[in-house]
Formats: sequence, C-alpha cells, structure tokens
Amino acid sequence: MRISSAPLDHPALDIEEIGRWELLCALPADHALLKRAKPSLAEVLAGRLVVYSPEAPQSAVIDHWIESHGVARNVAAEVRSGLAACSVAATGAAVAFVDDLSARAHRPEGLVFTALPGSPTFPIFAVRNRHRPLSRLGTAFLQIAREQLEALRAAPLPLHKAALR
Repeated sequence: MRISSAPLDHPALDIEEIGRWELLCALPADHALLKRAKPSLAEVLAGRLVVYSPEAPQSAVIDHWIESHGVARNVAAEVRSGLAACSVAATGAAVAFVDDLSARAHRPEGLVFTALPGSPTFPIFAVRNRHRPLSRLGTAFLQIAREQLEALRAAPLPLHKAALR
C-alpha cells in the first residue's frame, strides 16, 4: 500500500483517489503585494517564482497553469518538494505555489499563504497491488489516511486576508 500524488497507470495496480490537495501561494508576510488591498495573480506571476523540477508530480500541472495565464516564468529557484518551496519563499527570494499539505507542515514565522483564484487541485491516490489482498495493517492505514484527509478538509488552513484576485 502506498499513498501518491503522482499519476500512475499499470495493470497490476489498483489506484483509488482518497483525497485532493489544493494549490496556495506562499509569500513572506512582509511582501509588498500583501500591503495592497486586492493584489492580483498577474502581479504575483510577474515576479520571481519558485518552480518545481520536472520529476516533481506537481510540476507539469503548475507549469501549465502558469502558462495558461500568458506569463513567462521568472525562475528564481527550482525545488523538488513543497517543503523546499516553502523554505525558499520564507527567505523572501521568491514566491512559491505550494500544496496545502506542505503549507500545513511548514509554518515558519513570517510566511503566509493566500488562496489562488482558479488554481488546480491535485488527487491523492491509494495504490496497491490488485493481485494481493490488503493486510489488516494496510486496511487500517488506508482508513486512517482517509479520515485524516477528510479532517484536513474540515479544518481549512488559515489564509492571509489579502486573497489574490
């Protein structure tokens, strides 16, 4: 049994969506855009960005989403994970787009998160071998994972009041 955000396709695998995560914008709390009443997504996209390396599951989706806004990426740093993206954003070097699970895990002082209008969401999959029954431990793990993902949805992450438009 595995939990994955990466899209998988194999005849021996049973793949079930058990949750979703959403994309947020991570900015330093003192970022100039947050001082404005209604900062725009276009202004954020025009700045220096943290991007994901091509092997990261969120890379293609986020890159396509950025391109759909007609913006050429101004890359400040390339990372492999949402936690690394949060770390770079916390330094003030660039703005990052991160999943809400990484945002919950990395809450340094001075880093804030804002909602993104029209941002993509990503599936979270339970992956298991379809030719082997799931063990009792695997069944319990899957149930706990589902419950925890549902609990996260019920307790949304506190977002900065300056939502992007």
